[in-house]
Amino acid sequence: WLQRPCGATFGFGGKISFFSASSGGVVSIADIVTDREVIARSQQLHASIEARALPDYCEAKATATASERDADEWRLMQVLCSQDRQLLLRYLGLAAPEEAPPAPSPQQPAAPPPPINSQLANDDDPAAIFNQLAVATERQESLQAEADAAAESLPPADEPIPAEMNSLSPQPAAMPQPEQPHDPMLSQAILNGNFESAVSMCMASGRVADALVLAASGGPELWVATRDQYLASNGSAFMHTLGAIVHQDFGKYVAESALGSWKETLALINTYASAEELPLLCAGLGQRLEGESADMAAATLCYMCAASVEKAVALWQSQYKTAGGGTSGLLDLMEKIVVFQEVTGTKEGYSLISDKLAEFAELLAAQGCLPEAMSYLLQLPAIEPASSAASLIHRIHGCNEMLLASPPALPFEYVHVGAAPTEVYPQNGGYDQYGYPVAGYDGAYAAAPAAGYGDYAADGSYEQSGYAAQGQYDASAAYGGGYGQYAQPEPQPQTPAAPAYSYAQPTPTPSQPTVYTPQPAPQ
Repeated sequence: WLQRPCGATFGFGGKISFFSASSGGVVSIADIVTDREVIARSQQLHASIEARALPDYCEAKATATASERDADEWRLMQVLCSQDRQLLLRYLGLAAPEEAPPAPSPQQPAAPPPPINSQLANDDDPAAIFNQLAVATERQESLQAEADAAAESLPPADEPIPAEMNSLSPQPAAMPQPEQPHDPMLSQAILNGNFESAVSMCMASGRVADALVLAASGGPELWVATRDQYLASNGSAFMHTLGAIVHQDFGKYVAESALGSWKETLALINTYASAEELPLLCAGLGQRLEGESADMAAATLCYMCAASVEKAVALWQSQYKTAGGGTSGLLDLMEKIVVFQEVTGTKEGYSLISDKLAEFAELLAAQGCLPEAMSYLLQLPAIEPASSAASLIHRIHGCNEMLLASPPALPFEYVHVGAAPTEVYPQNGGYDQYGYPVAGYDGAYAAAPAAGYGDYAADGSYEQSGYAAQGQYDASAAYGGGYGQYAQPEPQPQTPAAPAYSYAQPTPTPSQPTVYTPQPAPQ
């Protein structure tokens, strides 16, 4: 009854070991899953990458999320997967509406008869061929006669159209063309081929269209100067946009554009900027949105268009911390980073979130997904030996050695632990009973004779009559015993004794040992 009836303990890699009284002392090991959502989302992401079905994956994520910001980011990633820049205009809601096919008119002209050659191609009988040819000719003549009759019923072009017919088919009113006053100096400049003077006169009198037409005939330099003068003469937003397109100066346009119209700015540079210049322009717009208006959602979209993994990951991490973290937030963060790096074709984002990547890999390993966890850890460009990622790689390799071709570096310092060394005390030197250092016996002392009065004993202590060898006093020998516990001994006549010596021996010189010669006792 003292035995444990059962027991269980969890291990690394989603393992649990357990035993019970009914198992007969056999310990069993089984896999255990505590969070099936982690496994399901990880497998879905991995399958989409392997099948190259990231657009469908992004669309599913945009539909399933409840956050408007996350939905916009997933839809933009779906657009970026297609590599079609025109789809960005549709995403921003600025694409031109698709033109519907024109509706057929109620009175359509009769379809022309098929070519005669096609009708005669499959006929082999000559008589039948001539009959078909005669029928086709008569049909063409009848159609031509009907067309001529319809043309004769219309009034001539120089006659006014009757009011009845005009009411049935209204025509747009012609815009009146104001007659420009005659300028003799302008005419003289044109006749002499002085286009610069003619353009200047037209611009001064407000005749911009005439000035541009004349400038086009005066050479490219005059045309460019006249065009720039016209663009600078009007400071409207439209002319500002038109000037950016004409001069291809999109950097200035992005720096001076209104942040409230950031979508129009992004659409403009997406349409007209070159592929080499587009990432820098999108990043510049994102920096303005982040720094000046603190619109992090719009800034993230601009950074994504710029393929700036560093900026986008930084804002996603900030969003993750604001949301409070947690397992679901960590999965959202990792899914965005993994998909965005697949779209941009880079892996530099993993080094920016090495701690989050190690946490995500540990989460997968805890559910038994060791291959997936190892694949994410190996994406890190550099792994510090003392980091949590290195320790996790070492533990995963210990569970499954087939995941790596060679053992990883140890994440800790290897120390050999053995038996403690035996402490050796020196023969020479020590401390006497009073705590003073003395030299130990090193064999330099001469052999002493048999212990006697006033001689040193073999162990080096001074021995005298009535005293024990180790400095102990024998009370029974001195007083003869018989005293009670509190009795005091009677004073005895004292005889001169040899001088007192301490038990500690002086430190001898190793080369010249010191030998003590006692003086004879007085008679």
